Amino acid sequence: MAAITGTAVNSTGSPLVGAVIVFQRNLYDVHSAGGNTVFPVAVNVTTGEGGAISFALEAGEYIGTYSQNSNSFRSEFGFSVPDGDSAVFNDCIVPASHG
Repeated sequence: MAAITGTAVNSTGSPLVGAVIVFQRNLYDVHSAGGNTVFPVAVNVTTGEGGAISFALEAGEYIGTYSQNSNSFRSEFGFSVPDGDSAVFNDCIVPASHG
């Protein structure tokens, strides 16, 4: 399990305060970890003051869904958690492919 910390910002660099981000493993990503079978479970995270974010996830590939508390805007992004004890939030975001 990796402790993930960092700051969530929007495209203009403003902190995302009070944003809800839901992380969900791929639907078919049932896997083995530590002798156990692990099924996908959604993890909800809410950003704090200044866009601060801190949570823990198992290593693997996720889809993140972002929404802000005061509007209906929603956006999805790829998120890849490496093996290890810790990771930086922005380093885990998978860039969108445009092509």
